Amino acid sequence: MTKKTVSCVIPTYNRCPRIDDIKYNPPWWASFSLSKQENVGEIIFVDDGSEDYTEQVIEKIRKKLPVDVVYLKNEKNIGLPASRNMGVKSSKYDKIWFMDDDCVIVSDDVIPKVEYAFELLKSKGVDVGSMSLPVSGNSLESEIISGAEIGKVGRETGIMYACNSKFPEEYLENLKANYLDFDKGILNPLKVEFSHAVFLCDKSAFNDVGGFSGLSWRNFHTEESQFLINLNKKGHETFYLPSLDKDFRVFHCRYGDPSFKRIPYNFSVDGISFNQILKESAVKRENTGCRISTEEYLHSHILSEMVLTFSFYDKGIGIKNLKSKFKNISEGKFFPEIKKNIEIFQDAIREGIGLLEKDNLIDNKTKRYLLSEYS
Repeated sequence: MTKKTVSCVIPTYNRCPRIDDIKYNPPWWASFSLSKQENVGEIIFVDDGSEDYTEQVIEKIRKKLPVDVVYLKNEKNIGLPASRNMGVKSSKYDKIWFMDDDCVIVSDDVIPKVEYAFELLKSKGVDVGSMSLPVSGNSLESEIISGAEIGKVGRETGIMYACNSKFPEEYLENLKANYLDFDKGILNPLKVEFSHAVFLCDKSAFNDVGGFSGLSWRNFHTEESQFLINLNKKGHETFYLPSLDKDFRVFHCRYGDPSFKRIPYNFSVDGISFNQILKESAVKRENTGCRISTEEYLHSHILSEMVLTFSFYDKGIGIKNLKSKFKNISEGKFFPEIKKNIEIFQDAIREGIGLLEKDNLIDNKTKRYLLSEYS
């Protein structure tokens, strides 16, 4: 039997509307799929001030699953960074698996494989701080793309390139040579600058950087990226474990977001078909998880990437990021359904300038340039 080595930390907020049948609540999907991973020793739910049936549902989950389930609750909504820090503080294992409460792990050996790759790199002298894997929000298929556009900021564009379920096209040139362990079907992890909200993290490295940073604005976009960049700055490297295997995935159901395109697949979670789960997730729900209006998301997206690129890279990269975003918005390639998208962009720029000024991260010349270009 595989040794228990991983604590899972999952913040949750108003994700349990059903007390009659807990199988239709996202925390059940997440925890049930986690309980199938042999190296998972505990699941820590941090209830960020929910007002629904979360406490009762988690108690039922605790009684049903063959894994330790811990329930913590904040008296008020304090956000993802602080909630995750609280979960890690109460964890008892040396590795932390971070995941959203509306994510489903597609097969039973996903986290063991990630941990295997994690430990194999460490045995070779690599200071591994974190490792992520393909996370899908609409399709389990792989997107073949240059490795330079996976988990990195483009130096020519300033764009933050996500990992999602991308696969480095360079690996296809000699796929067999790019295996870390051919028998286990594990490819070489790709070194990245940041990834998404689903990743395995070394707890000592987490503590070394002080966990997730408190943010001075309502942010739903880059808190994980900032944390992982801080890991890298401390010498704890961040990796993405690519795969063409559709079973080696975490599916992010995006519960409460009806605008997201979803493609059903033939697997189930505790007898509930994946298609049923997607139908539940596609119902519009407000005041749940991190679901916010499209307008607020656009504002947060512009603001948070502006602050991140200026803070962790340089003003040149920050300016390129804004130019790329503004070009895409102007050409209708970025949230074209929002009528006031230009106004939202300009408002985010002004707020971002104020935040950067507080930390002396922007000079007057750059400030004047940004205001002249985008005000």
